[in-house]
Amino acid sequence: MQNLITKEVKLKMIPWLLIGIVGSLLTLGIPYLVQSLLDNGDGKNIFQNVMLIVALLFIQLVLSFSAHYGLLKIGEDIVFDFRMKAYESVLYNEQEAQKRSGESAGEIIEVSKKLKNFIVFQLPTFIQSIVTIVGILIFLFILNWKLSVVILLGIPSIFLILNPMSKLVSNISQSEQKVTIKVIGQLGEYFRNRIFFLANNAIEQSKQKMKESYLELYQQSVKLGFFEALMQPFSLFFITIVLSFIFLFGGLLLSSGEMTIGIFISFLIYIFMLLTPASSVGSFLGELSKLQGSMSDLLELIRKPITSQQNTGEVIDLSDVTIQLSDVSFGYEETEVLNHISMEIHSGSTVAIVGPSGAGKSTLLSLLLGMIQPTNGQVCIDSIDLSGVNLQEYRNQIGYLAQNETLLAGTILDNLTWGLKEIVSTEAINQALKDAEIYDFVTALPQGIHTNVSELGDNFSGGQQQRLAFARILLRNPKLIFLDEATSSLDSILEHKIIQTLEQEYRHLTKVMIAHRLSTVQDATQIYFLEDGKITGVGTHSELLESHPHYQEFVKKQMIHQ
Repeated sequence: MQNLITKEVKLKMIPWLLIGIVGSLLTLGIPYLVQSLLDNGDGKNIFQNVMLIVALLFIQLVLSFSAHYGLLKIGEDIVFDFRMKAYESVLYNEQEAQKRSGESAGEIIEVSKKLKNFIVFQLPTFIQSIVTIVGILIFLFILNWKLSVVILLGIPSIFLILNPMSKLVSNISQSEQKVTIKVIGQLGEYFRNRIFFLANNAIEQSKQKMKESYLELYQQSVKLGFFEALMQPFSLFFITIVLSFIFLFGGLLLSSGEMTIGIFISFLIYIFMLLTPASSVGSFLGELSKLQGSMSDLLELIRKPITSQQNTGEVIDLSDVTIQLSDVSFGYEETEVLNHISMEIHSGSTVAIVGPSGAGKSTLLSLLLGMIQPTNGQVCIDSIDLSGVNLQEYRNQIGYLAQNETLLAGTILDNLTWGLKEIVSTEAINQALKDAEIYDFVTALPQGIHTNVSELGDNFSGGQQQRLAFARILLRNPKLIFLDEATSSLDSILEHKIIQTLEQEYRHLTKVMIAHRLSTVQDATQIYFLEDGKITGVGTHSELLESHPHYQEFVKKQMIHQ
């Protein structure tokens, strides 16, 4: 947590914490004034003392509000910074990308809420409570040391007895939070796939799975509610016993004349004032432990260096380069995805990567993009290792179209200009739309490029989304294009037109494409056949058709469609 609460932040917090402490200390004088009123009140100074008490309460109110609001703003700044760092870290971390997006989102929101609550409420309250407890004890010993000793023995015993149950409630609360995050992720996933459930008559099955998850959350919530409900009367029971003993001892001191009625009343007020800060100190340690447990994974993620987005290193112009993969391997934990891959991609060439599903084709593109690092071997640009290249500048020269490309909420124009550093002209936008065979469709819309896009682009067909995404990469004026099944949602006529445009109007670009259709790959400069993470064939379409049995089988079975 030190990464979040820096030295600069601590310096900003100190004045507000001091204001809160002063406000807390002001209230400590009130019981002492009450004792003076009761024991020495002759009617002459009552009004002045009452007005002094009212003034102290008002000043305390102003100081408390100021401290709370000041810390609130600082807390919001810290939470804002934490959310942005967590968002960035999740985006750039390949293993986090394997999680459900809803789970990651739910975790960030839930943890940031706890962080804000800790900074704004629990931390200041803890510091003020320590000061208040010390102040109260000083006043108590001034008033009567015997009763003070009894209180010192009695009050801590309450928290020693209640601490095990408090820890139990804390653990159950953490379990409930984990289940809540899982349910949020599942809900998001199921909502995004409603068409799948409808088309496959799987609504009832999805309801059953959601019911099971809701039931798990219900059981955790009921369990938590049970112990929270038990905690209150249980706490009240022990507090009452301890307070009764304190009152009994105080009554004995009062009857023996060792204590005045004013001192006794002041003691009672101080005791009740002591309960809240003492409780706050006890709960603070538990909440701190909970927060550290909740934040541990995200903090570890934030601390990791972001290698997939480095903005340092050598800047390379991709206009005329050779990309080399030398004996490259990659895997997740114990699963090997790519095995000793070697290939060359020359400037201006069209390279096709084909093979069965799960062969590692998309992973290969991720390596070429610098999204992940090889576990063995090297990816080089003109003999310069990609790990030493400025990846931001590298990707500024790349147009990448993913297999399941979706549009984002906003307008068509917003989607076309994502990632662009400069404003593009209307002429450039229109040309990109024409080259992507989507111009007529967009201009026919009432609002044209300013038409709103719903979440995940659900108000556009898959083919329309792919063509708009294709127009987007053309607007980047790339020097290198990566296409991962980029035309899978298009009919053969549209696909042929777009591929023809690429080969004629953008023939100077280097193109690397993953495809299953013959029309997409047959004119490629070089085809790499990938299966089980290994390259088993290299050549042109005609060469592989003669020499590679599996490539022949792909063509014959129309897995690559003619």
